[in-house]
Amino acid sequence: MKRLFKIALCLSLVAVLGGCSPKVPDVSGMTLARATQTIEDAGLKRGALSYDSGSQLPSGTVVSQEPEAGASLPSGSSVLLKLSGVEPAVAPALAGLNATEVADALGAAGLRAEITESYNATIPAGTVISQSVAPGSNTESGSGVKVIISKGPAPVGVPSVVGMTEEEASATLSAAGFKMKATEASSAATEGTIFAQSPVANGSAAKGSTVAVSVSLGGGGSQYNLRGTWKSKGGSTYEFRAGSRVQVPGGGVVRYRATVDGLQFFHPGNTVFATLTWVTADRLTLALWSGSKKGPTITYNRVN
Repeated sequence: MKRLFKIALCLSLVAVLGGCSPKVPDVSGMTLARATQTIEDAGLKRGALSYDSGSQLPSGTVVSQEPEAGASLPSGSSVLLKLSGVEPAVAPALAGLNATEVADALGAAGLRAEITESYNATIPAGTVISQSVAPGSNTESGSGVKVIISKGPAPVGVPSVVGMTEEEASATLSAAGFKMKATEASSAATEGTIFAQSPVANGSAAKGSTVAVSVSLGGGGSQYNLRGTWKSKGGSTYEFRAGSRVQVPGGGVVRYRATVDGLQFFHPGNTVFATLTWVTADRLTLALWSGSKKGPTITYNRVN
């Protein structure tokens, strides 16, 4: 009767616990992957890992285990393993970091940064494009992680816009992916056309950058420095500041951007503008306009 009771109790334990207590297998000398599989096949699970840097066994080999082989454990219990070698490093996430931050993050994780650069149209210049070891992955402590840092968009060729009108140049540069900044200056080139650009034609620049162009005001004759104080017969005065220069073409009309008696010099077509119709070293004459209607002409003599 007692024997039957023991048999029934064992059968009950089998039904409830899924079998009698498993014995811990001997996994010493195995690789981590093989040891893990052996432990799981025995109805147990692999527990925490520790490392023995002084072991003579190949790196990653099981040096010892706890509990020892042959011990009985409840199903699903953990077996702790000690492996030869040093503890692996865990690669940090590097996306969005710059080169200095990458070196700091990998150094803190016990790894080395191996940085190269590459052009990239979408990743901002100076930040990480990719890393050779995925974030959260184990890798050998002290090993290098290859990191690619963006140099921004690749340079593209700058088209020539010399000889074009300002509108044509703007359209051409925009189609090539550039912005344009225009300034006006006297030049022997046809008035209203581009006579210089930077970067120069057939050079290269980052897509989206600005190309500076110079728009001709015409001229090409003598140049006068207007700096100083000028006084009209009516008693009004105007002082040209440093850098106020005008280029006088042979027989042409010079248009100069400045303020005289409260009026602005602009190209014809603006509401109010003035044309400089005569200039010498000590005298200049202005013709004032309002729209298409010519106003008074004022002559200024140099005071100093």
